[in-house]
Amino acid sequence: MKILAFDIGSNYSSIALHDDGNINSFTVPASPRQRPDWDYLFSKLELIPNQILNSLDGLAYANGPGSYTSLRSTAVFLKAIAYAKNIPIFPISNLEALAWQAKDWMDSFPAEINVALNADQGKFYQGSYRLSSQNIETVSPPKISSSEELKKVANKDMILVGEGWLLLTDKDNLLKSVKANASSVASLALHYINQGNHFDNIDVDPIYLSETTFKKLNS
Repeated sequence: MKILAFDIGSNYSSIALHDDGNINSFTVPASPRQRPDWDYLFSKLELIPNQILNSLDGLAYANGPGSYTSLRSTAVFLKAIAYAKNIPIFPISNLEALAWQAKDWMDSFPAEINVALNADQGKFYQGSYRLSSQNIETVSPPKISSSEELKKVANKDMILVGEGWLLLTDKDNLLKSVKANASSVASLALHYINQGNHFDNIDVDPIYLSETTFKKLNS
């Protein structure tokens, strides 16, 4: 199974290729309003677009929540490829992908993972997931939270994952080693493929939790 995955976040761009159990990935810092440099990302994995796209079983991408510009650009780019090559797209929440990645750093299950990522204007994208060694399920779907709300949630008995929690540096239940990238997106997509999950076309669209000035002007 060969899956090409992207995670274009608010402050980074990441690409990963999952090829029969082997994962090769690359992540680079980026501006929240900057459109992804697709040729650059492909080149960092030494991939020739025309060759790799003809050999894929599917595409995966972190469909949010996150920067409107980044999410829209990624969705449009991958939809065009999927249509031209007749391959499926697997949309994966970046919060859920981070929670899924946490299992590689844990010794005991089940566990509740609370994920938080930075959003605009001092806000945070936050959601919680129940994780076992073999599966993941949503406890609280993604939402926008304030720093005060994060602090209240952090006091509960759960594991914290994501850059949004870094303001709470005294928390010993924060897994600082778990960082957003396309590798966890590819891994979770493959997990859902193996489970036989089906994604309708509407599910491929990005997750937007808040309106942006750019979006309003161009809607």
